[in-house]
Amino acid sequence: MAAADYAVKLPPLPSGEWRAYLAFAADRTTVRSVQLAPGGAPLAPEPSGLWRTPGRRSTRRSLALRIRWTGEPPQIAGVVVQPADHANGGDAALAELRADERRRCLELLDARARRRFDRWSRETRFFLRFDAWTNPPVLSQLVDEEFHRQLRGASLQLFGMSEEVRREAPTADHIVELSIGLMQRARERAERLACGELPEPKPRRARAVAATERRRFEVVAQFLYKLFRGRWPGTRTIASLEEIERAFALFAAGALAFVPLEETDAYRMKLNAEPDSAYFFAFAEFALLAVRLGVPQSSDWFSFARLFVALEDVFVARYGAPLQRHDLDEQYLRQQRSAGAPFELAELREHLARYRQLYPTARQLDQLELAHTINVLHAARDEVVQSVQRAGAGGRPGAKRSGAVADGDS
Repeated sequence: MAAADYAVKLPPLPSGEWRAYLAFAADRTTVRSVQLAPGGAPLAPEPSGLWRTPGRRSTRRSLALRIRWTGEPPQIAGVVVQPADHANGGDAALAELRADERRRCLELLDARARRRFDRWSRETRFFLRFDAWTNPPVLSQLVDEEFHRQLRGASLQLFGMSEEVRREAPTADHIVELSIGLMQRARERAERLACGELPEPKPRRARAVAATERRRFEVVAQFLYKLFRGRWPGTRTIASLEEIERAFALFAAGALAFVPLEETDAYRMKLNAEPDSAYFFAFAEFALLAVRLGVPQSSDWFSFARLFVALEDVFVARYGAPLQRHDLDEQYLRQQRSAGAPFELAELREHLARYRQLYPTARQLDQLELAHTINVLHAARDEVVQSVQRAGAGGRPGAKRSGAVADGDS
């Protein structure tokens, strides 16, 4: 669990005693506790998901908070102030925050759809839709029928979901839970590798996963597969494996991004057709687990897994510092680039072709998973080393696993 201090600006304050209600973005973060800093009273969690301050009479227009969380650092999605004696303060605050979130989401989708809509590349249009349909705060709006009716013109054409899509879409909460669980699974395997526990090749069989969790995983897998392959009306922007490879290669290389680098507002940086965090590694983790579990279209999922593992090199070389070399092959891509350097499409194609030669079929699944684990180990080496040091002689790192995606020892 991580912790940090936050300063939160408050809207105009009512006279007398008041309470503030905070909402956090449901985006791969689980907030565990919030308290007034330094060492002040805790905020109370509301059933609605808001966090409520004690009654206050302060006239200061900001709050100093100490927040503890798991997953990614939390983003405060909104704050509302209500008189402390308001009979339904929490409900009123929630309604106000939801209305504001709906307004901002509509503005965001409209801005993305209107921006040179007719001149977007196929790859950019695909990732705008992909981001919107899988970004938890945006997805939670799109599956709402009332919100969906407010989409118009280009916004409806690009982001609109048919009734079938809305029915088959996973919940935003499930995407958050699954993303956190996948990254935990990858890090724990990297910790074991750091301790010298090389995974032994095992038969490619479905692991022991609770039936409910397996079904939820398969729902996401089927949803993503149909999105990748353009199986819903109006979504056939890209569909062949070659087109998917090209699109994801450009995505990992940052070649589709368009929001100016000087933009700092977290909400306006959404839907930028580029990786937004180290959760890029969850792509490969998901695809590898899909093959392990034998979900429908497993052969395609192996192709996706190989693609995503290969593009981890590109992602790190484009967005992170060069990492340590490992013996994947003699022409390891990240050794040829400095951080942030652009890529030529021909070079990306050559890199992907090498991976197809190294891992031609699912018979190489164990080796591909090991390559992915090594990538995670190097990318998160400081975090992994700290975790191993904390474990010390007291026990094996990574022994506790997330029930949502655990599949036995890997």
